[in-house]
Amino acid sequence: MRFIADLIIALTFWSFTAYSTVEIYQFFREASIKQVSRGLNSTVKFTDALISE
Repeated sequence: MRFIADLIIALTFWSFTAYSTVEIYQFFREASIKQVSRGLNSTVKFTDALISE
């Protein structure tokens, strides 16, 4: 009986951990994409300004 309870707790823990890992990965991936696009956006504007002069 103890083994079954431990198995259920372990499965619950690992399921939550796997779900959280995916969510955290997606959060940081989206944040990094936004940062890169902001950086590229300012670089593009700067390049366009230099070309137009």
